[in-house]
Amino acid sequence: MSAEFIKMISELHEERFNVHITELIQNRTSCGIFFGFNFNPQAGAATIQSIINVGLNLTSVVVISSVQVEALKDSINVPVLALENFHNSEDKPKIIFIIESVIQDTAFATYFARYGMETIRLMPSDNFPFIIEHLPELYSVYEMLGSDESKKVFCAAIKGNVTGKISNYRFAPEPQYFLNGFLPDAGNIAIDGGAYDGATSLDFAKCGAKVFAFEMDANNYKNCLARLDNVGGATTLSLRTSA
Repeated sequence: MSAEFIKMISELHEERFNVHITELIQNRTSCGIFFGFNFNPQAGAATIQSIINVGLNLTSVVVISSVQVEALKDSINVPVLALENFHNSEDKPKIIFIIESVIQDTAFATYFARYGMETIRLMPSDNFPFIIEHLPELYSVYEMLGSDESKKVFCAAIKGNVTGKISNYRFAPEPQYFLNGFLPDAGNIAIDGGAYDGATSLDFAKCGAKVFAFEMDANNYKNCLARLDNVGGATTLSLRTSA
């Protein structure tokens, strides 16, 4: 087994989610929680209470807007801050939790990192036993990967999924969907499976590729059509739906 994979296993034992949570409780480390997209006041209040019940030292709640502050502040006994005011806070927490299921909120980890805070996905259960049980299969996948960078990304994904720490993941430096070496050239065919609002499809078309875009959701499909209309149509882009 490679030294890199063995090192990753060793780090999992030390940094697994449940172990880290126990340490935070014992040390009374100041913690916060961030609610971003898909904010729901009732669900948010329930999550906050569950964190307090576990014994974590929750000192602040951060939300995107002042409207969310008003919707939440009367139902909890923890200070609530809008993101735009967070930088003025004197007592910033050491740890910021985000809800695991709202993956787009992880993008805010870089913002909190500016203030020296670790961002952790608030996971419902410890998946460390499952990972350990399937180490032989995971290592087989690791060995099949064709480059050192792919292996590093694979190990980082395992570590991030066990620890919940956003900093454990290994992110590509290039913009999403536009990785160096994978850009379409003029005359290429690009398939956008899940076009959403059509923005990426148009970007591929601007590279000179002939794009076939597919969108299953009826509302998203209408948004794609509207985007095409706004740019006057695109002869290199064909949009399809199954709706």
